[in-house]
Amino acid sequence: MSRRHFILLGIAVVAVALLGVAFVSARARREAEGRVAAERQRQEAVRVELNQEAARIAAAREQPAASTLPSTVTATPGGPAPAPKPPHKRAPNLMDLARENSGLLDQFALSKKAELGRIYGPLFHALVLSPEQVQRFKDILAGGLLRSNDIAAAADTQGLTYENPAIKKLHEESNLQTEAEIKALLGEAGFAQFKEHQRRIQVRGMVDGLASLVATKSPLHAQQADRLVDAMTRASSDYQQGKPATPKTVDWAAVDREAKQILTPEQYAIWSRGEVHNIYSGSRNSIALQLAYDAAIKAAKP
Repeated sequence: MSRRHFILLGIAVVAVALLGVAFVSARARREAEGRVAAERQRQEAVRVELNQEAARIAAAREQPAASTLPSTVTATPGGPAPAPKPPHKRAPNLMDLARENSGLLDQFALSKKAELGRIYGPLFHALVLSPEQVQRFKDILAGGLLRSNDIAAAADTQGLTYENPAIKKLHEESNLQTEAEIKALLGEAGFAQFKEHQRRIQVRGMVDGLASLVATKSPLHAQQADRLVDAMTRASSDYQQGKPATPKTVDWAAVDREAKQILTPEQYAIWSRGEVHNIYSGSRNSIALQLAYDAAIKAAKP
């Protein structure tokens, strides 16, 4: 076969490959457009349901108010009845202000992404994620936080509580969307590691708190941190039952026995004071105080 025939054959192969790519791309585009259309229909249905729920609650709220208002106003002897008190309004918080300020909302998203980098740093390392994958991971979780903010704004605007079925449904669907996007990014095995990391986040917060306290004196190594997290998960009754490990369910005496073997004497001296702060639940001392309070309240009940 001549050189010309080889060239023509190569061109034909490339043309067939390009046609195949074009076909696959067109099919993927059609599937994506179908998913977008389905998502829009779902959101519209949820929006209609939310509006109906808000209208129902507003109607139910107005009827009892009209029938009970006269009985709640007590006449003052020798004088006119006092005017009813206006409803209490809470002061706006940071998220309330951010909803009306796009710049502030962007800063909130950036701060959360930075926080996510710290919280999920060990997972990024374990999965050997590329910088692009790490950024995509942060974008997915930050998107979930912003959706939660939008749902909360809708609930506040329409006077619905967060326990309202329509609001809970929106939160559940947002969580499912986040998990689906994480699974698509990490794959089945990576998603399983993500779920396991989620179960350990609260107790890992204790290790983060310790690391910040000993950073300038006796820095905590990654291997020490992982072993200490393992010790806390083994000592958590919630974790042993298949639930997320929570500091309130940890047997701290058992953890301390292992911590003596994991930490240096200087690190353990700081750890054993019980002052290590956890952003999810406070310090060990505050947890012990809360448990004692809960026990006293329980004992006081008939």
